[in-house]
Amino acid sequence: RREAEEIKARAKEEAEQERQQIAADLQKQAAELSMHITRKVVGDAIDPSAQRKLVDKFLAELGEA
Repeated sequence: RREAEEIKARAKEEAEQERQQIAADLQKQAAELSMHITRKVVGDAIDPSAQRKLVDKFLAELGEA
């Protein structure tokens, strides 16, 4: 009985860690996609600092959704 509870607790913990990793991966992919789209829309006219601000804003909005 106790062993089953420990296995269940470990499985829950592993699932949560995997969920967090997937969320981080998705956020990274979203940032990369956002930068790619920004480059397509405005070309190289936007400097890296402005790109970073756009990406940060996008990620903040994504986190609120």
